Amino acid sequence: MFYIFQPLHHLNRISQWVKDRGGQVHVSADTFALSIHIDSRVVRLQPRFSTKVSGRLGYTRQFDGKGAFIGWVQDTSPTWPESLDKGLFKLSANKLKLRVPAGWNTGEFLAEDYLIKTRNGSFGQNIAGPYKASQTKRPLEGPQQFYEQFIPGRSMKIWCWNQHIAAAEVIEPPYLIGDGEKSIRELAGYRRSNVDKVLSLETSADILAWQGKNLDSVTDAGERTWVDFKYVTPFDNVTFLDRDGWSACSASVRHQVAHAAASLYRHLSGENQNLLFTIDAVLDHEDRVWLLEMNSHPMVHPNIYPLMLPDICRQSIV
Repeated sequence: MFYIFQPLHHLNRISQWVKDRGGQVHVSADTFALSIHIDSRVVRLQPRFSTKVSGRLGYTRQFDGKGAFIGWVQDTSPTWPESLDKGLFKLSANKLKLRVPAGWNTGEFLAEDYLIKTRNGSFGQNIAGPYKASQTKRPLEGPQQFYEQFIPGRSMKIWCWNQHIAAAEVIEPPYLIGDGEKSIRELAGYRRSNVDKVLSLETSADILAWQGKNLDSVTDAGERTWVDFKYVTPFDNVTFLDRDGWSACSASVRHQVAHAAASLYRHLSGENQNLLFTIDAVLDHEDRVWLLEMNSHPMVHPNIYPLMLPDICRQSIV
């Protein structure tokens, strides 16, 4: 993820595209706004930054030296109800016959493994679980919460420009590796994991219990124990390399994702509007893609620009 926060990665992709067409790029030192001068036209892009408002992570275009840079976007970017409400996203995905985990808020439990989420949560926040319905059926705390079937697997974040896929990160969940002697608590301090750091397991109680384990459990040599499952976790390795793995995805995964992106784009825009959006998904052990939610104002992956710039430059005003 840290690759996305580096302005030079974005600027290099934009500059190369513009340079190949004989244009110039200018960035304002005051506002960090970017302008492209090409073929007697001027295209202006606004910066986007991550920030915290009332303790919650969000996005802003205000350049005030706070937060992290996460890309340049068009001045006007539409927002859709499906990107603000996970329940509405599920309804639309179901109508489009796309694969999504079951969701419910009343009646019988529809899945043995489940999470508790909020309809408008994002950034991996406000998610509880996973739990097993045969062991506990936790009550919801209000109308904004719902139950969702928990799908074990790798996290996917997919960047789309219109119906096209620009990038996709596929992230293995963080896990500890047993040695047959040490407890899970001890393993966390020995770097016996797929992340190169000493781990604090303060947030891992639920997923350990879901696996039938706790901090004092001793696991077999080579056995993997998940300590989280979300795309964004406190266990992420710091890497400034591009984690785009779209080209390495199997033909089946690429087909599923491309179909989902095209279906959502047609549903949201009628193919009459340029849209930048992301899709969050889970890739299970059978290479099936399960869609979780979408975001209409995402952090921007630098690989978006070669797809985005031709379209917005054609529509620019002199």
